[in-house]
Amino acid sequence: MTNPIQVNELMADLAGRSVETFSLWADANQRILRELVDLSASTAREGVRLYAEIQSSTLEAVKEGQAYMLSRQDAIQDAPRDPFGALQKGAVAGGERAAHAPALRGHRADPEPLRGAAAGHRRARRPGDPGHLHPARRQGAVALHPARLN
Repeated sequence: MTNPIQVNELMADLAGRSVETFSLWADANQRILRELVDLSASTAREGVRLYAEIQSSTLEAVKEGQAYMLSRQDAIQDAPRDPFGALQKGAVAGGERAAHAPALRGHRADPEPLRGAAAGHRRARRPGDPGHLHPARRQGAVALHPARLN
């Protein structure tokens, strides 16, 4: 290695390999950045599409709400005379409307949407559940109204 020609060839070879390595890294970085830009653009497109879909669904829900209130206007006026009857009619009508709404969107509608809510309410009343009506009867629980325990 004491020969200056070999040292110059070695340095030229190392410089060539360094340039080749840097060009490979530049190509890889360029591909990565291109993919990142494509991903960002597709994410932005998807976000705009979802935002537009949410906005149209919100407008559709507002229109449905207005139509429901207009259709229930006579029942609202009768509510002071028979509040429980008006509430029952409203719940049945709302349940029917809720059952038909997913079908319009192409989703599978639950044939009895109120049954699931009632089952969830029954589940919350089991002894030991956090939503149980009698927490003082659970083991280790403190009574909320100690005067009523007599």
